[in-house]
Amino acid sequence: MAVNEQASAVDLAADIKAKNVSPVEVMEDCIATIEARNPSINAFTYTAFDEARAKASEAEKILMRGDAAGAFFGIPTAAKDFLPGVPGWPGTTGGVKALAHLKDSGYGCFTKAMVDEGAILVGKTNSPSFAFRGTCDNKMFGPTSTPFKVGYNSGGSSGGSAAAVGDGILTGLELQLLSVHVDMPRGDTLQTVKHLHQRTLSRSVLTYKSMNLALVYGEVYIVIG
Repeated sequence: MAVNEQASAVDLAADIKAKNVSPVEVMEDCIATIEARNPSINAFTYTAFDEARAKASEAEKILMRGDAAGAFFGIPTAAKDFLPGVPGWPGTTGGVKALAHLKDSGYGCFTKAMVDEGAILVGKTNSPSFAFRGTCDNKMFGPTSTPFKVGYNSGGSSGGSAAAVGDGILTGLELQLLSVHVDMPRGDTLQTVKHLHQRTLSRSVLTYKSMNLALVYGEVYIVIG
């Protein structure tokens, strides 16, 4: 069965548990998509494909034994390059050159929770230095582009995460505060945000509050303007 790139993380995990698609197929599709699309948007700053493939193979064995567990079993996800994400992975805190030699000492809250629920980490996504800006750019990795208009910044601070979800590379990521510049009519902008909403883990109601498109769903706040 082909992987449905429009499926939510929850639906894709259900397909895996039902053996409609395997964790290895999902991971190979994810890696191929990253390799094809990341050069144009620069969402990922680090990838661990070999490690992710090994964990997907392990997940497939667990699935075939009938022991699959966790809300996001077999789902590829990524860590934001800001706070510690994965033990031993590079931790530049948003492309800070002075910190380029550092390695993550442990899991972050998001990555630990996702791993505990069966997700597989495939890499790290871009953010501004110290996650302290509304645009996604830094001197080490450069800017991240929105997939909806390549060449325009994806916003920040979780710009790499937003671009990866928006482009269909991944279904769910660590989105803390996302502010995006959009150069399109209001109707198209709402469709863009609804697409991001459908691809992420949140199921709460999307609300339109003002012409500046302050949109809220769950604990993830998106401000466009």
